[in-house]
Order: sequence, then structure tokens, then C-alpha cells
Amino acid sequence: MFPGSEAILHSFLLKWVWCLLVSITDLALKGKEECLRKTQVIMAT
Repeated sequence: MFPGSEAILHSFLLKWVWCLLVSITDLALKGKEECLRKTQVIMAT
């Protein structure tokens, strides 16, 4: 491993983890909204 490649790998991993966290959060929020909507529908009926 030549110097610098570790830093590149590290930043790549950080970006990947960040993207993963963002998409998980996004999905979780969408799922929550979906859940709330379903709950409202159940309450309304």
C-alpha cells in the first residue's frame, strides 16, 4: 500500500457509510409516514 491510498479508502468508506445512513433514515421516515397514514385510515373507518 503506497502512502495516501489508505486516506482515499478511508474517505470512500466514510462517504459510503454516510450514504447508507442517509438512505436508511430516508426509508425509515418514509416507512413512518406510511405507518401513520395507515393508522389514520384505520382510525377513520
